[in-house]
Amino acid sequence: MVKPEIKSLAALFLAITLVPCVSAQVSVTTSRYNNLRNGLTQQETVLTRSNVNMGQFGKICSATLDGQVYAQPLIVSNVTINGTLYSAVAYVVTMNDSVYAFDANSAGPTCNQLLFSNLLPAGEQPIACANFGGGQCWAMSPVIGILSTPVINAASKTIYLVTQSQVGSQPTGYFHRIHALDISSFNEKFNGPAALAGSYQGSTFNSANHLQRPGLLLLAGGVNRVYVGLSLMDGVKGRPSGWIFGFNPANLSAPPLAFATAPTGTNAGAGIWEAGSGLASGVDSSGTTYIYVATGDGNLTAPTGGLDYGDSLIKVKTDLSGVAAYFSPFTQACMRSGDLDFGSGGVMIFPPNTVPGHPYAEITGSKEGTLYIVDLDNPGGYHGNADCTGTNANIQTATGFLHFHNPTAYWNHNIYFSSFGQTPQTNLQMYGIGGTCSPGPLCSTATASSAVLFPAGANPSVSVNGTNASTALVWVIGGPGVASGGAPAKLYAFDASNLNELYDSGQCGTQDVPGPMVKFSVPTVANGRVFIGTQTDFDIYGELSSSRSCQ
Repeated sequence: MVKPEIKSLAALFLAITLVPCVSAQVSVTTSRYNNLRNGLTQQETVLTRSNVNMGQFGKICSATLDGQVYAQPLIVSNVTINGTLYSAVAYVVTMNDSVYAFDANSAGPTCNQLLFSNLLPAGEQPIACANFGGGQCWAMSPVIGILSTPVINAASKTIYLVTQSQVGSQPTGYFHRIHALDISSFNEKFNGPAALAGSYQGSTFNSANHLQRPGLLLLAGGVNRVYVGLSLMDGVKGRPSGWIFGFNPANLSAPPLAFATAPTGTNAGAGIWEAGSGLASGVDSSGTTYIYVATGDGNLTAPTGGLDYGDSLIKVKTDLSGVAAYFSPFTQACMRSGDLDFGSGGVMIFPPNTVPGHPYAEITGSKEGTLYIVDLDNPGGYHGNADCTGTNANIQTATGFLHFHNPTAYWNHNIYFSSFGQTPQTNLQMYGIGGTCSPGPLCSTATASSAVLFPAGANPSVSVNGTNASTALVWVIGGPGVASGGAPAKLYAFDASNLNELYDSGQCGTQDVPGPMVKFSVPTVANGRVFIGTQTDFDIYGELSSSRSCQ
């Protein structure tokens, strides 16, 4: 006779064994995966060099959107929407000031849309290109709405994003508004939305003059702020200052902290656009957290006691009360006159102790085709002259590249980038960094280069399963990079050890082809899938349910 407790244990064991094995889902809640903005996810356990090929990997589903997608798609695990628990949800925003939620595990062929909201108030519309860039529409077309990558607080189930709009078709006013939306319903929360407004050292922010391009930054814990960075809008006369606002994430109606990168004088500039990469944050050797941003062309008066930081890496205090330290190249005067923005490649902070002798360091690429490695403890200041002679006191200045309009990515003592070529076009390149190169720490020659060329450069993501180097892949979106129209985007996967191509979305006829490319766009890799946005649609790629043969 079987004892009752044994029967119970047997039943429990059977119940456990019959439960489907579901792997934990990874969340991607901020631009370029983390606040270091290094483009690296080390939690990809599914996609490897053995299964990312045209026979086993491809487009799972697609969904038509109401506008272009410049922002990186974000992923949150375990979200309940309309009473159903989804193991992962993808959040996508468009230039029509709209936000979508999709089942990140959609089976296709159409991605399963869970939520949608257009955030434009009555009487407003996205900013028309005729009202920026001198009306030339060469930078972005046809409209600007939600341009930057949002940030998500998974703990409070909130997505923060910034809309940009004009009042009327013949605009009588402009607005930048920060929203806090419940990720389960898209209902507004925390007293949102709130208009961006404020002053710093006598300079006052004007929405009519500014573009909200870099991804948002969330610092939780003791800092407890969500930060928004802005640049001047192309074509605006007078080149107004760049700005950072710091909002209380639990009460958007409270007056925000405000900081201007060049608050004094006219034609100040020093905008923060950084090719859309998020405002970066990290600690220095004191353990103190700072915000690190790279500015574009503008006034540089800091060396003589002023408050203007054109063409500079600036170490900003989290209370936005001022700058703790900065670096600006000795060629700053020539960079400004030649429109060679220092900050065009954004800020990428290395993992601690990557650079020998400099435990905390970052790298920035400029439109002059130079990579600057800077010590975050002692950035180096400015040691130049009006005739563009002088010296740099940063760690390393590496010249000879094409324009940087995209940030770098990092993995395993390597950086990856594709600078902006057009003519000549440029490929994806890998450079070693560490203690083995002389001069260094950045090696003087590429370790590997792709055979594929990218006319508008590329914005790489690196995925790897922990420390398993054999699983490391580099993902980029390629295409012509025009403001509107043009050829379809193309998703590429490369072996991160040698940049040999493993897959692209044009290998299997039209089966995997997405919509037209958006320049500077970033693929998001999570949970065995790759998420991309285009000018017309949102697409999810992943392992196919059965192998296929492509002719």
